[in-house]
Amino acid sequence: TVLVSNDENGSPGLYVVDVAVPTAPVAVGEVGNYTSTRVAASGDIAFVATYGALKIIDFAIPSTPDEVAVVDVPTRSLGVDAVGSLAYLASGGRGLRVIDASSPAAPVEAGVIDTLGNARDVAVADGYAFVASDGLRVIDVSDPSQLDDVGYLDLGSESTNVAVVPDSDLLLVSADELRVVDISMPSTPVQVGFIDLANPSQGVAVSGDLAFVADFSEGLRVVDISIPSQPQEIGSIDTPGYAYDVALQGDFALVADYGPFGGLTVVDISIPATPTAVAFIAGSAKGVTVVDDRAYVANDEAGLKVLDTSDPSMPIVVGSVATPSTSENVVVAGPN
Repeated sequence: TVLVSNDENGSPGLYVVDVAVPTAPVAVGEVGNYTSTRVAASGDIAFVATYGALKIIDFAIPSTPDEVAVVDVPTRSLGVDAVGSLAYLASGGRGLRVIDASSPAAPVEAGVIDTLGNARDVAVADGYAFVASDGLRVIDVSDPSQLDDVGYLDLGSESTNVAVVPDSDLLLVSADELRVVDISMPSTPVQVGFIDLANPSQGVAVSGDLAFVADFSEGLRVVDISIPSQPQEIGSIDTPGYAYDVALQGDFALVADYGPFGGLTVVDISIPATPTAVAFIAGSAKGVTVVDDRAYVANDEAGLKVLDTSDPSMPIVVGSVATPSTSENVVVAGPN
């Protein structure tokens, strides 16, 4: 099952697409009438961040997704993460909010804390929420009813995106720079290195010691973080549109490229210093997710495309489904 959110008011906020037969994906359900900014899923529950609310959607029966509850939020939520039955909302100027949906039809706000800035994104790991705000805020969420602001790192500007580097004590924080932060002691996060970006990055993917940054007008940038104190751009490649999101599959990066000249650009990264475009599927794209040998692309006004990427250098569009709105975010949840 694939969940596709939209950012166009007056259209369904969430589409549920059955991709059991990849060559014939079917939009089996839709729900809501609102603009959704981000979606996260846990089990059969989707948490949809919208203007002024968190929508809780039960999609256990994909053909009839059910909006089981709405939690009012006094602002636009810009980011959402989910761990188990808890949803973590980066709620702009209203801080971090934790919603307990252990009873999905009767969610409760378990906790809220001011992040002293415009909370734009959140990533949760090991009992801590890392919030992109007026810098980086570290919140102890081990007890959602007693949220504790335990750490802060002044970055000199508002940050827009956070990504935990797998199997490490590092966090990547994006603004006008990509900042490498040591979070081995969450109460005292330390910036150990940074590299300038042309734009606040929309998406970052990490493989080993390499970070692949979707840098909007500057395309895809490859950053070596093996020495965290000295991150180095070792390669880059421009893309036809605006690099909006990126996902990795083996020796390939799949870049969702936004705009009239955009599409899905497949980049061979086997030699990181010389990334090479090997394939292009036309059609403005805002989001991409790869699971096994399938790529799911939020194709802006064209809906969802499903690609066979068993040979990433020769992706094949095996299915597509129209959504009568702008596809923004794509999440794979449940059986595929």
